[in-house]
Amino acid sequence: LWSLGKEKRFKTGMMLNTAKGYLRMRKKVFYAELENGEMAITTRVEQSISKQNQETITSESWDEKLLKTFRKYKRLGAELVIKRFPALITTTSDIVNWLDELEREFGIKFDVGFIDYGLLMGAISGKTDDFNRISDAFLDIKNLAESKKYEAIYTAAHITREGDKRTKYKYHSTDIAKCIDIPKHIDALWGIQENDTELENGVMRLEVI
Repeated sequence: LWSLGKEKRFKTGMMLNTAKGYLRMRKKVFYAELENGEMAITTRVEQSISKQNQETITSESWDEKLLKTFRKYKRLGAELVIKRFPALITTTSDIVNWLDELEREFGIKFDVGFIDYGLLMGAISGKTDDFNRISDAFLDIKNLAESKKYEAIYTAAHITREGDKRTKYKYHSTDIAKCIDIPKHIDALWGIQENDTELENGVMRLEVI
């Protein structure tokens, strides 16, 4: 599953909010991060869950309140594990090794995964040109989801300059930056859309592409 949007326009935020929704559903979630650091993503997760600003959640006085929230999710059977992987050289084989290690050591079997973001994945095939690397990487992600029987794996990518013209309305599948082959390997595609009125009111709209 995949979301499409402008650069720096809440794609990661959308995935983190989706991950939080799965936690409320008592699911076990992994988050493989290739673009930001673990601490940056963890901080954003904490902000999303606690609905507080960064200054508040990084203060010592907030730690115990936040721990209570995470303990609550833990009691419900929910789990969120975040790990930073190096961009362009990480393949799904590396992610599988990490997931298998977590299962061996802690008995964690995940339900849902997030990869932020798929265009920075390396391909098991070893191809390095952007088009074929990305195409093969997305096929690898689909195979990972099927082999592990996950409910879904979410990722995101940018739009082209031509696609930017359709931000207010609805993107086309060909608006995917770097590799138009991606739709062959995914089960669903959403666009993060925003017209002038929505932008003014801080609203984002998800359109099924």
